[in-house]
Amino acid sequence: MLNKTKSVVSRLIYFLLLLSLFVSIATESKTVPEFKKWKKGENLIENSGFEDGKTAWDLEDGACCDRGGKYEWEVEKKEVQNGKRAMKIIGVKATGTDWHAKIKHKSTSMQAGKNFTVAFWAKAEKAREVGLSIQMQHDPWTAYQGGKFTLNTEWKEYSKTFKAASDVDRDMWVGLCIAQSDIDFWLDNVRFFEGELRDEIGRDPKDLAVSSSGKLLLAWSQIKANF
Repeated sequence: MLNKTKSVVSRLIYFLLLLSLFVSIATESKTVPEFKKWKKGENLIENSGFEDGKTAWDLEDGACCDRGGKYEWEVEKKEVQNGKRAMKIIGVKATGTDWHAKIKHKSTSMQAGKNFTVAFWAKAEKAREVGLSIQMQHDPWTAYQGGKFTLNTEWKEYSKTFKAASDVDRDMWVGLCIAQSDIDFWLDNVRFFEGELRDEIGRDPKDLAVSSSGKLLLAWSQIKANF
C-alpha cells in the first residue's frame, strides 16, 4: 500500500512539473501580441532568450551620426543564464554618453494606466553601468522610461516596474543604453510584461529572481530519473 501511494505521489509531482514546464516555455513570446490582447504577466518580448539569434533585436552600434562609438554583438553559447544561447555585447570604443549606443527590442507595446515591468539577466567582465531605454522608435523619440543598473561579474536579474503614461501599439523599443563603457557584457532572458514581478506567468513564487524554465528542467530531470 505504501509503495502504491508513493507511486501515485511521484506521478502527480511529475505531471505538475511537466505542466509548469509548458507554462514557462510559453512565457518566451514568439511574436509580439496584438495591442491590449495580451494576458497580465505575459512576456511581450519576441526571442527574449536569443534562442533565435538576433531576430527582433537591433544593435545601435554608436557609429551613427558622428557619435564616435563602436560596439559589436554575437550570439553566445557558453556564457548563458537560461536555455542554450545568450547575447554578448562587445565594447570596442565608448563615448561616455550612454544613449550613443543601444541594444534594443523593436516594436513593443504598452497600455496607458497599467503597471509594466521590464526584467532581464546580465553579467559583465567587470562592474559597469547600463541604462534602461524604453522609447518611441521614431521622431520625436519620446522617452517613456529610463534608469540605471550596475552589472557585476555574476549573473543577476535586474528589473524595474512603472506605470505606463501612454498607449503604444508596437511602436517603441525596450532596450539598454550602453555607450558609457566599453566593458563587455552578456544579456539573457529579457522580459517585458503587464504587472509586477510577482505577476509574471511561469515565475517560481518561491524565488522572485529566478530563471523558471532552467530550474524546472533541472527538477524535471531529477524526478524523471526516479521513474
